[in-house]
Amino acid sequence: MTKDDNSRMTPRRWQQVKEIFDGAVRSEPEQRSAFLSDACGGDEVLRQEVESLSRCLRKRGDLHRLPAYQVGARLLVDEKPELNVGQTISSYQIISFISRGGMAVVYLAQDTKLNRKVALKLLPHTH
Repeated sequence: MTKDDNSRMTPRRWQQVKEIFDGAVRSEPEQRSAFLSDACGGDEVLRQEVESLSRCLRKRGDLHRLPAYQVGARLLVDEKPELNVGQTISSYQIISFISRGGMAVVYLAQDTKLNRKVALKLLPHTH
């Protein structure tokens, strides 16, 4: 893989980020830095991606550990619910934003249990 390849978020690269992130979450807090250094093997771009994902999920309240219905409920109380590409909710991994309208926000997601693409539609709390 060339240095330029390291800066693109390909499905293969995303899987690598996710695996390292999952390992970091399972490690003891005081050992995470050493784990990341070892797991990323000097690839600073990779480490930055993993740390960025970690910051994002901490900010959103560790959403990746909750069932989809609980995540949806939390997002509905936000003024503008927003999911991030790569974010996992239950068995759904967000691929991209599709649309926002008066009735809902729609995302393209991958159902990791059934291995198929789906549309996730989040309704605002007023409906």
